Amino acid sequence: MLGAGDTGDVSVPAEATYADGSTGTLTIQLTGWIPGPAYGETEAVRTSRIHTCTGPLGTTAAIFHQVGELDPARNGRRSR
Repeated sequence: MLGAGDTGDVSVPAEATYADGSTGTLTIQLTGWIPGPAYGETEAVRTSRIHTCTGPLGTTAAIFHQVGELDPARNGRRSR
């Protein structure tokens, strides 16, 4: 999945639905968008600046790629 925390690091619960209709839970952890990865993510994209209501700043920000751990014994269909 792709994402980043807005005001800091985030850890949120998620539910995966498998092809057999069963569900399982996992935790998604993502780093805030300004520092480097803290939870084993990789950077998908990093900007050269951010934009605020008063104009651009020379601060870089990133969107991260994170892998969620699913139950390998079940076939994953989608997560929400």
